[in-house]
Parts: sequence; structure tokens; C-alpha cells
Amino acid sequence: MLVMMKRNVTPLCDRHHKPMQLAQFGASNIALNFVAHRCMVESCSRVYQHGHGYIDVTDVISFEQAERRDCPEDQMTLYLAAIEPDGNQIWHCGQVHCEYVEKINPHERFHVMLKPISAGSDSSSRNQPYAQMEAVGTSTGEKLVGPCLPWPLTLTALSVFGQNAVQVAGIRNSLLNGTSVELAGIMSPLCVPEQQLRKAGLKRPTTSSSATSSPIFI
Repeated sequence: MLVMMKRNVTPLCDRHHKPMQLAQFGASNIALNFVAHRCMVESCSRVYQHGHGYIDVTDVISFEQAERRDCPEDQMTLYLAAIEPDGNQIWHCGQVHCEYVEKINPHERFHVMLKPISAGSDSSSRNQPYAQMEAVGTSTGEKLVGPCLPWPLTLTALSVFGQNAVQVAGIRNSLLNGTSVELAGIMSPLCVPEQQLRKAGLKRPTTSSSATSSPIFI
């Protein structure tokens, strides 16, 4: 797909929530100049670049604290378009001809659950459970879902949430027994911000995908 950002849009800086302006950049760690929206707050290094999302640009380009939200319709990046009076954030897809919009509560926290998925009857699937991760907001009930993963990839996702060896063993046993399991914190059910969920590969389902119960395997 041709990556082409809409014209006449004004992203807000994801840190300062101020309007950004188009500017041309060069950096010592890339060979070419590029055009992106930059924050106009003094000393802020934040840049929105369609295709990468929010990154930092000084004399080099840094992705260490990148903030990238992918549009579920076309996988292009969303930009922060507005902040509502109650603090909710409105994110728009920057891709030409896409009208996808997301409303985000930046203070929402999510409980995370793993659901077992039947992946066949061979011995390897009996010992290596497949699972799908799902998160539900504590105040809004909003849901994010992940793909169906084999156990080695599930372990990678679990590492994002800091589950210890005892917790991981319990999760695996529950999945092998066909039982869903909620991730736990130190003393109570785990409650995490959305950014952590996105690191583990969870996304908001589109209207069309949420209407089907078929898991997505990768």
C-alpha cells in the first residue's frame, strides 16, 4: 500500500498536547533529510512522522521512547488530534482516504486474561498450549485482544507483564486444562496501562473483526 499522509492535518504533541508544525529534518544517523511534524515547545524533541508515529529527533533519530498507534484498518499510524475536556484523547489515522478514529482514556487500566485455544490433538499441542490474550478496562469495559499464540510466543508476551516462574507455571497448567486464567500482580489481579498491552501485541478490534469469534493465529 502507498503510504501517503493526509494534507492539512495538525497533530498534537503526545507529550505537551500542543499543535505541531511541518519541518524538514536531518540527522547524523540517517543519510537523507525527511519531512515531519515537530513540537514547537522549546527544547522538546518530539516529532510525528507518518509511518513511524511519535519519535525523538535531536542531532540523531531515536526510537527508544517511540509512541506508535497502528490503525486497525490499514496498519498506518494514528496521530493525536484532540484532547476532550474530560481528558480523553482523540486519535485519527493519518493515511489518505482512511477515516478511522480512536478515543483513548489515558488513565484507563486493564485486567489481562489468557484464554485457551484448541489447536489440534497431537502430542505437541497437548504439551504446548495455544492461547489468546484479552484485556478489559476496569472503568470502561473496553476490550483489547491479541492473536492466538503458541506457548513459546505466549511466554514472550508474558515477559512484558513481569510474571514470575510460579505464575507462568500456573498459567500453563490452567491452559493445558482448558481453563482461562487472569494474570496476577504481587497481591492482586494485574492492572496495566494500554501502552503495556500494545507492547504485548494486543489491539482494539475493528467492528468487523469483533463480530467474529474465530481467533487469529500467527
